[in-house]
Amino acid sequence: ARFDRCFDDDSKGVDGAADLLQVLGKATTLEELVFHRCNQIPAAAWQRLHGADWRNLKIARFDRCFDDDSKGVDGAADLLQVLGKATTLEELVFHRCNQIPAAAWQRLHGADWRNLKIARFDRCF
Repeated sequence: ARFDRCFDDDSKGVDGAADLLQVLGKATTLEELVFHRCNQIPAAAWQRLHGADWRNLKIARFDRCFDDDSKGVDGAADLLQVLGKATTLEELVFHRCNQIPAAAWQRLHGADWRNLKIARFDRCF
């Protein structure tokens, strides 16, 4: 599932992000999830991922979703918690996500990513 600039500054449908994320959270066969420049997704929408089960997720990319213009920084913790349980993850990319607070990154404590091959956190810290 790829969402390139679907929820950026020009988006007219950002209110639909919560419903989309809720449905994606139930997609247990999902293997790829890419959100590129989706910084207008509100925190409440990301929080809909609470309890998601991405047991087959291999690729997760979140480029500029949590940057200086982000509306959803407070929801990053919920996303990171779900990603921390994605044991089949092979690639994880957060690019220009410099607004994610330290407390949110702590949700990754205990993550078991034994299949992880690519991890990029350019301009996150």
